[in-house]
Amino acid sequence: MAALGLFQTDGGCRAEPVYEIASPLYEEAVIDLGKRFGRGETFTVKAHGASRVNKYVQRAELNGKPQKTFLVDAKEVLKGGTLELWMGPEPNREWGVR
Repeated sequence: MAALGLFQTDGGCRAEPVYEIASPLYEEAVIDLGKRFGRGETFTVKAHGASRVNKYVQRAELNGKPQKTFLVDAKEVLKGGTLELWMGPEPNREWGVR
């Protein structure tokens, strides 16, 4: 999951697990959720401009809604949808700090 730009620093041990948004290795990745056990069909991570140089998240949207924080509820990932990340060469010190 870390290679997709999602990481759990607590190992998923919370009562309400979250993923931290990080730098993905791929411009796009699709996770097949199988549409079982109340899950969605797929979850897609799109990293616009991702490269060795553009390794910093500038902004993020989950299913078209701007994300103000670097945390994403695991239950939202399991519902399916799309996480879009816009990458850049320098950290955006205004995003994900609130």
